[in-house]
Amino acid sequence: MKLILAGQPLFTKDGRIMGNARVTEVSEQNGQSCYGIVTDFGNTAQLTAREIQNNFYLQRPHENEQLPRVEQLPDGVRLLHLNESHAMNVVGIAELDGIPTRHNGCEGTIALQIPAESWELVSKALFIPDTV
Repeated sequence: MKLILAGQPLFTKDGRIMGNARVTEVSEQNGQSCYGIVTDFGNTAQLTAREIQNNFYLQRPHENEQLPRVEQLPDGVRLLHLNESHAMNVVGIAELDGIPTRHNGCEGTIALQIPAESWELVSKALFIPDTV
């Protein structure tokens, strides 16, 4: 199962019923991860990871399937590597307007450079587990 974070864009598999969506929150219910989503039509739902996998693609077909991932640098900065579509949602959720980014147009990825002192706030805003 891929890591699903807040801001994750979800691309519909059915094309009509659900529409595209994005993850707005992550919670745990009965020992299972649940994800709040909002669709392009403004509808909201709480889905399990399995329901998300059954109804949505987690990235566009051309996007890098290795993402998201966190890279720790020696100076304490962490790079949060995301697909471009996910990164745009994340910047708004975590209020990261001043955070420097590295854009790789060839791969269609963006790495957010998060200072050590901001990591706790950012990881909580995006529901990034401590194990990442």
